[in-house]
Amino acid sequence: RLKVYGCEPHPATYQSLLRDGFPGALAKVAIGETEGIATLFDIAADAKRASLLPLAESERQIPTEMWTLDRFDREMGRQDRILLWMDIEGSELPALRGGTELLDSGRVRWINLEERRNGDCPAVGWTDPAELHAFLTNHGFERAADYNRHPTHQDAIYVHQEEQR
Repeated sequence: RLKVYGCEPHPATYQSLLRDGFPGALAKVAIGETEGIATLFDIAADAKRASLLPLAESERQIPTEMWTLDRFDREMGRQDRILLWMDIEGSELPALRGGTELLDSGRVRWINLEERRNGDCPAVGWTDPAELHAFLTNHGFERAADYNRHPTHQDAIYVHQEEQR
């Protein structure tokens, strides 16, 4: 049976997910390299876009609790055979750096994340795809595919090297 665990730091999106029946445990936190209070930069014109990075079109700042991925793993009961799905607007590498214990445990088998294409980064500090690839390769993951290609970004799938394809 599939168990779903998620996190959503944006207050309106979090409430919407709860109202729409999110199919598992949902934490109202951001995921980053460190823990504490972070700033979420909100784009009110696009309810689905907010980032921990200051986007030019950001209209307001929202303080939000931030956990590391390792803490999120502990809080959610250290599940096995994990698909880690990350759509976190440029903060993929810092989030993964906060989860080295989890990544090195071998329990994460697949990772789906967004990456920018053609050097197009909308904010300073946005995760560089080459750095992301090097980090994941260092932690035993191989790039398996990319899909959902747009002019500026695409989804990429990494698979743990011990997972049979």
